[in-house]
Amino acid sequence: MGNEAVSITEIRQPEELVAFIQRNDIPIVMTDKEAELLLGYMEGHDYVVGFVEGQFYRGDLDEVPGEIVWDDYTVDDLIDAVCEWNYELILDMDAERQDPKDMIDFANKQNKYESLKAEETVLDRLFDQTKYRAGIDRLAEVLANQFIQNLNTKGLDSSVATLVSDIKEPAIGGKAR
Repeated sequence: MGNEAVSITEIRQPEELVAFIQRNDIPIVMTDKEAELLLGYMEGHDYVVGFVEGQFYRGDLDEVPGEIVWDDYTVDDLIDAVCEWNYELILDMDAERQDPKDMIDFANKQNKYESLKAEETVLDRLFDQTKYRAGIDRLAEVLANQFIQNLNTKGLDSSVATLVSDIKEPAIGGKAR
């Protein structure tokens, strides 16, 4: 979308995000607390979300100093991005807690790690409502069927090798988590 002269209404409060979802018949059930979590991650990564006439957008606060650069976005994309950021933070915090300076540092990092894992549980419930979950389920079914076919014709070792290759490079398009 770029910087066209469109007046996008920013969504800064959790209730506003929940209301947008409900008003636009988006098939995602979300609490204010879950919306607050999503908006917190967006803010922490220098993004904001907004809408105009039922269309959802993500605004980049860093791309052009003093301006918000808006792009088309979806609530599914929002949830997917936050899940990805949470996963990256979990990996980082897990590595940090493995190498603490002292017991206090370990306790702080362990608490942060546990907090991120609790957020992951909440985010997983949201992710399960997105279009990406359905895509992952379809991919899993395709891979399982291919594996069974290969097992019957090529044997176990070849079938496992093909499955591993297909998992690394999915046979169907779409996002993976």
